[in-house]
Amino acid sequence: MDAAAQRDKRAGGTAVTRPGRAALGISANTSSPPPSKGKGPTKAAKRAERFEALATARAWLGARARALDPDGYAGDTFRTHDCLWSMVQKSVGLHYSAKFQAAHYGGLVTCGSVWACPCCAPKIQERRRQELQTLVDWAYANNVAPWSKSGAEMGPVQPYQPAMVTLTFPHTRADRLRDLIKRQRAALKRLRSGKRWEKFAQRCRYGGLVRSLELTHGANGWHLHTHELWLIGELDEDAREAFLAELIELWIIACAAAGLLNMDDQDQVEAFRQHSVDVRHAVNSSDYLAKMDQGSAWGVDRELASANAKKGRRGGVHPHEFLIRQGPGDRARYIEYAEAMRDERCRQLYWSPGLHARVGVVEKSDKQVATEEREAADLLGLLSPEQWRMVRARRARAQLLDAVERGGWAAAAELLAALEREAAEALPDDADGAGDLRPAVEPEPVAVPVEHPAPAPHRPPAVTPLHEWLAIQRAANPSHWAAIYDGETIQPRRLRLPAWITAHGVSSRNNGETTQGFGWCDALDSAPGRAHRHSSAA
Repeated sequence: MDAAAQRDKRAGGTAVTRPGRAALGISANTSSPPPSKGKGPTKAAKRAERFEALATARAWLGARARALDPDGYAGDTFRTHDCLWSMVQKSVGLHYSAKFQAAHYGGLVTCGSVWACPCCAPKIQERRRQELQTLVDWAYANNVAPWSKSGAEMGPVQPYQPAMVTLTFPHTRADRLRDLIKRQRAALKRLRSGKRWEKFAQRCRYGGLVRSLELTHGANGWHLHTHELWLIGELDEDAREAFLAELIELWIIACAAAGLLNMDDQDQVEAFRQHSVDVRHAVNSSDYLAKMDQGSAWGVDRELASANAKKGRRGGVHPHEFLIRQGPGDRARYIEYAEAMRDERCRQLYWSPGLHARVGVVEKSDKQVATEEREAADLLGLLSPEQWRMVRARRARAQLLDAVERGGWAAAAELLAALEREAAEALPDDADGAGDLRPAVEPEPVAVPVEHPAPAPHRPPAVTPLHEWLAIQRAANPSHWAAIYDGETIQPRRLRLPAWITAHGVSSRNNGETTQGFGWCDALDSAPGRAHRHSSAA
């Protein structure tokens, strides 16, 4: 047995000696593109910062969820609470892409929140940037007919010339984020309605847009604004001046109607006229890698998709900065932000209806983008549940990925062995893990074929029939469980503990088909609002 194999055995992990392409459940890609040359934070430093921020988010969101629902599971209230923490397979995979020199985990929960999650947001933004670059390239390469509401051609065919339109409005420290979101949404809807807008759109040969929502917080509270990529015809200097003047008037009318502008305050109206609208014509899709450098030029695609990466001007910061600096009031502001963006169902990028199909871009949700794998990645090895808990407890999630990128599985096994030695000396209590109600199972040997690596076949443990388990819970706590289970029928909308039930190995029969574990939870989720009856036989 060589030295590398001995280290593997000590570390207790399972190495795939001749890796191939593999995927273990939901594959969480937490890596960024290869580091750019020049000044700025290193890739390892940025990854470490993101995982530290995610750990803080887990603690804050967990406390908030328990305050809202002491009997509930925090991951059901905030998906980010479980992101890159809880397992969805019996083992955690370590994957490596030689092409991109990047490592990532597999078999973990991925929340897919571009707003709340500092680890999912970068991946989603990079994928969205690629979509925007495709849009810009398509616009310059295609000759299109002028816009009309009916879809009929209204003049000679001309090429699009994309323009960046930034729209903002006044705000104060007293404004609640949720209120600003609702008012902004009303103003944007009002902007593109009515005869005046239709005539304006025809003159500029408007052909659709992609809108990016950007949010920072500074001395004057929440600063909410949009960057919009408009597809319009080519305009000369006089036409551009007329375009800007008319757009300002339309935006004034829309914001006044939405309660964002006081028309009786002439000073505010004049300042609004000067600063609320910015237009840049004939933008390109230049890609600048130094995201955090305020002095770098930004291509239109990166400015739209990577709003989270920019430090706000005039002291404003993106809400993810709250997780890093943890100053007075930052916790309350982050919770307000996470709840508002979730409850108002905000989208970071909005495409005009039908534009995806015209450009040839497949429309996908943030969740789909966060969990998909486009790059070929090798499965290097598998971590047992005990090892993964140890990595979490030692706050080494980022460090383990760095080790894989530095030296493959051998470096990862060496790090795991070092973590085990540290844990043996003084293993701290996994305080956060106490709220993770998905318990570990004893690992089984994993046989991974060379050609098609895969986890070991699932062997379900002995389980308790669902009706028996629910009867026990109802007897122990009648006041809580009476509304959930009456001895025969389950009310799925009131049953907020699917992960907890799964953790206890509960099984049931549903419509004659035995389901178990997550399958049973999916059966409930597939028909929300329906009462599910279960037979007395397990």
